[in-house]
Amino acid sequence: MKQAWIAYADKYIPPTNRIESALIRGREPILVSENKIEVTVGSKAHYEELQKLQPAILNFLKQFFGNAEIILEIAYSEKEEMAMMQSKSEWFASEVSKNPALQELITNLQLREC
Repeated sequence: MKQAWIAYADKYIPPTNRIESALIRGREPILVSENKIEVTVGSKAHYEELQKLQPAILNFLKQFFGNAEIILEIAYSEKEEMAMMQSKSEWFASEVSKNPALQELITNLQLREC
């Protein structure tokens, strides 16, 4: 699925269009069922932009997989939006909670925390 998603970006999104490129490449589509693909975004602006691209992406995916029954659903998650709005210190605390060795590395190298 990810390969098809990136293939769309490579073929139809010029490198100069950084917004659309980041929007497509920064998402991980999920195969919900045999014919249903879902993409979740964390902002209303991304949702609206992806909605504009949806017909072209859907057509590409149908051709890529040779399946005319594919459905592409775009979802908006406020939870994802809130996660993106973290401060640097919140982000750092989150990363340290995932990998405590990071705090040890910061301390040993005498770096300051974010």
